[in-house]
Amino acid sequence: MIIPTRSARFRLFVAFGLVTMVLWAAIAVALNAAHRQAINRAGAEGRNLARSLAQHVASAVRAIDITLQHLRDEWIRDPGSFDAAVARKQDILKDQSVSQVLVFGANGRTIYGSLPTWQRLDVSDRPYFRVHKERAADALDISEPVVGRVTKQWTIRFTRPIFDRRKQFAGVLVFAVPPPALERAYHDIELGEGGIIALARSDGQVLAHSRELLKAATVSLSNTPGLGPDDAMSGEFRRKSRVDGVERFYSYHKAGRYPLTVYVGQAADTVLATYHAQRTNYLISGALATALLLAVTLLLISRSERRDKESAERVRSQIATIVENSNDAIVGRDLNRKIVIWNAAAERLLGWTAAEVIGQDLTQMFPPEEQARIAANRKQVTAGGTVTHEAVRIAKDGRRIDVSLGVSPIKDDRGNIIGSAAIFRDLTERKQIEARIQHLAHHDGLTDLPNRLLFYDRLNHAIRLSKRDHQELALLYIDLDKFKAVNDTLGHDAGDELLKRVAGRVRDELRESDTLARMGGDEFAVILPSITSREDVAKVAGKIIGALSTNFKLSGHEREVSIGASIGIAIYPADAQDMDTLIKAADTAMYNAKQAGNRFRFCGA
Repeated sequence: MIIPTRSARFRLFVAFGLVTMVLWAAIAVALNAAHRQAINRAGAEGRNLARSLAQHVASAVRAIDITLQHLRDEWIRDPGSFDAAVARKQDILKDQSVSQVLVFGANGRTIYGSLPTWQRLDVSDRPYFRVHKERAADALDISEPVVGRVTKQWTIRFTRPIFDRRKQFAGVLVFAVPPPALERAYHDIELGEGGIIALARSDGQVLAHSRELLKAATVSLSNTPGLGPDDAMSGEFRRKSRVDGVERFYSYHKAGRYPLTVYVGQAADTVLATYHAQRTNYLISGALATALLLAVTLLLISRSERRDKESAERVRSQIATIVENSNDAIVGRDLNRKIVIWNAAAERLLGWTAAEVIGQDLTQMFPPEEQARIAANRKQVTAGGTVTHEAVRIAKDGRRIDVSLGVSPIKDDRGNIIGSAAIFRDLTERKQIEARIQHLAHHDGLTDLPNRLLFYDRLNHAIRLSKRDHQELALLYIDLDKFKAVNDTLGHDAGDELLKRVAGRVRDELRESDTLARMGGDEFAVILPSITSREDVAKVAGKIIGALSTNFKLSGHEREVSIGASIGIAIYPADAQDMDTLIKAADTAMYNAKQAGNRFRFCGA
């Protein structure tokens, strides 16, 4: 065996050390990026989901409260016709999952129940009754889950006080809503093993839980972030659950002005499962690669100096194989920003071949809006630091690709920085899924119109603009006539097709700036901003009624379907100065139009 010279040994050991450093630096960057990506992705998903669900809860509670106040006004006006008023609201109550309507007198005894089995009970000891009697203020109260004394079923009580004409406490109006109704939005959401969604009051009482409501209802969440009045509107924290002891990453979002908070919890083991698997694979691969490199180095040292060049080339070839076969795109640059490494994964992701980019700076890969951050990253890396974040890269065909990016410096045997190595991964599919979730949270699944949540947001925005610009806007509430008959005789598929056709016809009669939303069942709403006169609003209402009066031809049915519509109209600020009152005014006008047999009616007409 020929003993290599000291110079050959030194060069080989330096090469081994440099390659090992680059390899483990790349692994460290990849693992750090994977860990942060897993936590950031879980945080982003949790924040988006908590915000969407909180907006959904606020919208549902607001809708229930509006109906609750409307029926309370009917009771105060004429208790004798209250049962008929409840019957008129049946579709809305069913859509809001209200299982029972109850009225209790000032003494706490039942004086009305919407179910045939209602009994005269004394609920003066119930907290949801006492809070109104003792507070004597007109405010919505949401009770903890309670077992009905007659139905023996778990319900949550939405309540408002009743005052007589002398403003004296005269009783309580109650909507009973089963907890599963509040949990329904959770069932189609996949959070992975151990994930939970919960809804809690500001006192820590759990109202809804995606897994174990009966157990969770007995556990107080007091002192949990997101419940206090001074806590931020949304936030994140990590802790073990008081219900099942599982450690989770939690995101929370408050439900607007209501004392409710939505919590989305993702089990830490589930969130980090992919990272743990990646870490194991990277460490095993790194150890094997290091062992392989060491073995190759020792083999090369045992040979003569005259084969030193051949041996060094073999090492470089093996390193190139590791880089080339990586599933992550790897791009290496020298200090002049010229590309010196471009693996197969980079070619698949961005479209350029290695032959096209080696020796080029490829500035067209970077979007203009990221130039400032790229310069800052380059400064940080040339100073010896590493960078990890999400970014955008532009492919050869012009596509913009969202990527997770990790950049670290490449150093020579004396510790001098001679370039940088970037490792990045495609995030396009994840971004598309997030955008789809966001769209579904704000649109009706059947007609793709704005749902109640988006409608309330747009109406609130339109009112603010009208107030700022000193203009009027009109709110139209549309209720279809004879829709129930179509649904009952031709089936739900025909009913769904009819609703989509109705949405299309009404949308054709509106301006680009107008908003059409489906409020539930066969009810729609239209926001007409910047109106100039009531006559213009009447023309729009007439066009909508005309469009809906024309027969509909439905798939699979020979006979055409004939329906109509009743429209209630309220004007801001003439009829109301806030959103809830404006909605109530339009709803009342719609019922007046339906009862009078008119096609549309303005508020107060």
